[in-house]
Amino acid sequence: MAGWGGWGGWGGWGGWGGWGGSGGGAPGNGQPFDPMVTDALMRSRDGTVLQNTIDVKFKPQHREMGDTVTMGQWEALIRFNTALFELLSGLSFSVSNNSSGSATLTLEGNANTRTPLVVMNRPDPAFFRDQLKVVAGWAEVRLDRSSEILVQMRPQVPFWSSVAHMHPAHTPKTLEIVELALGFASIACMRFKQAMAVTRPIDLSTEIQPIIPTPSHSAYPSGHATEAYMIAYTLPSLLAATVNSAGVVAVNANRRGAYEDQLKAQAKRIAVNRTVAGVHFPIDSYAGSVLAQSLAEYFLYRLGIPGEVHARTVNPFASGLDDFKPDDATQAAPKIELADDQLPSLAPTKIDPLRWMAERAIGEWGGWEHA
Repeated sequence: MAGWGGWGGWGGWGGWGGWGGSGGGAPGNGQPFDPMVTDALMRSRDGTVLQNTIDVKFKPQHREMGDTVTMGQWEALIRFNTALFELLSGLSFSVSNNSSGSATLTLEGNANTRTPLVVMNRPDPAFFRDQLKVVAGWAEVRLDRSSEILVQMRPQVPFWSSVAHMHPAHTPKTLEIVELALGFASIACMRFKQAMAVTRPIDLSTEIQPIIPTPSHSAYPSGHATEAYMIAYTLPSLLAATVNSAGVVAVNANRRGAYEDQLKAQAKRIAVNRTVAGVHFPIDSYAGSVLAQSLAEYFLYRLGIPGEVHARTVNPFASGLDDFKPDDATQAAPKIELADDQLPSLAPTKIDPLRWMAERAIGEWGGWEHA
């Protein structure tokens, strides 16, 4: 997973050293490759197997097509790739060169329906010139925020783990879901960035002088805001979910709210820190937070976790934003109805890789008692 937008995988934070022994494609189930082992195995076989006597000693058997039961034997990266393919399969993207410019992420539903999930409008250049003063004003707190800003250049997993006790030793499947959510959000965000083609604060003034390297891709929407809010809106439902013997998932609203309040507060601070650093306009974070909310709802739906999916429009012209003000617009946004075939049908649990991953992650939290 290394190299995705500078994430660098899990490696390097907190001394965890990435996924550790889970492999990532390395020979020997994650163990370092040793050519001496290969030589020893060849010699051992030559000394123990009679040549020209090979026969089939066990009856070959296949499982039902699509059965997810063997996914428990896979390496984490292979599960990630499979699940990400499933998430992206129901989406399409388009760009409209109208007077202001907009881009749309669309759901490909049942019966050939196409429903916009997120429509993002691009602000005009004057909007960003006005926000440049806000960026300059945030520079006053750089000394106070510098350590956070530097650490948050890597994945923000340590911050989320300070709220929800996640660790590879006891919540490996939860961390896989977190990585999947980040991968999904990053891909969608980067597609919008390419379409928006917005310059950075440093490109408008020599006096911004960012304290970290400015990324070369578009500022709008903010990737950090998208990813932070993606976790703020997905992780609480996952941690508050239970699965009964019939495979029905339920979510405890009180437990979800306890996690969500703190994670949303963290997401806001992470987003604002990018403006403090001088690499983002406040409107970038606003667009990222709105994008993340719809992505998170769709993500949870595909995991089989109950909740509504809403279509949203990022309209900076109507917001009148001087600074970043997170907007939870769920109630105001139109709900996408499964009954109207606007959402893809969920596959049966037994053959759905996303739901297999979700149930295992939920299981890591189901035995805990919460106040």
